[in-house]
Amino acid sequence: MDFTWEAMASADQRVKQLRRHMAAWAPAAEALGPAASVADARFRDSLASDLHMPGVVAIVNEVDRAADIPPSERYALLASWDAVLGLDLEREARSTWTPTEAMLALMTQRDIARDAKDYATSDRIRDELAALGLEVMDTAEGTRVRPRDPS
Repeated sequence: MDFTWEAMASADQRVKQLRRHMAAWAPAAEALGPAASVADARFRDSLASDLHMPGVVAIVNEVDRAADIPPSERYALLASWDAVLGLDLEREARSTWTPTEAMLALMTQRDIARDAKDYATSDRIRDELAALGLEVMDTAEGTRVRPRDPS
């Protein structure tokens, strides 16, 4: 492998670009369609083939541009693959994330229940928020949520 600072800078820019794409594609799809499933199988096969990283990178780049894979499925694929790649591709998606109106309503209901010392209701709502893939935090200002870190 030939190391150059130019190659390092180029790789850094590519990772930043993928992070921006992930933020635009969020949230992740719950299920993969046929094209995404094929890409996932190819990724896993490339890894299983003696960790063939050039093939892995090629597949990541193909998925990034794949018109036949919906953005939410691209997000799901890259988020899943990032467990192996370790590039923190969801960083920007998590930092620019804001709760939906439904989530905000649940957070308000939870704060009301906590203020009334109705801890059973507060716990139930916390569990509902957690089931949405959120980390629930109690702060002096009230309930705060953020997407749960997949690691």
